[in-house]
Amino acid sequence: MPEGRKEGKGISGRDTRPFNTAVDAGSQGELPTRTTCRRKPHGVLGAEVWVALAAPHDPPPLLTFAGEIPAGAFRFLSVNARGTLQADFTTAEAGQTAYYALRWLSTRGETGPWSEVAAATVAA
Repeated sequence: MPEGRKEGKGISGRDTRPFNTAVDAGSQGELPTRTTCRRKPHGVLGAEVWVALAAPHDPPPLLTFAGEIPAGAFRFLSVNARGTLQADFTTAEAGQTAYYALRWLSTRGETGPWSEVAAATVAA
């Protein structure tokens, strides 16, 4: 958007905050912020998708807040920029619980914080 039109709409110059900086949600009627918007943030390549398999009803493996992955827990699936991903499993893995964890990956190779872990049963 041209600079003149930005000023008229109350939009300032380019946002230079780190990609994983939280922004408070605004009051009603304001444009969505990074915490309320469901789109990929600016400067992000995509989401790293990780999966761990466990027996039914077992708790998910732990993730550290430092971003490290415990050895043998989660395995890397893909960097996804489109929002959809198909994970393929063997017939021997049917019935197990697949735990998914995601985090943003910036275009500079920096990773954001881990998402909440989501679970699904591997279909037969």
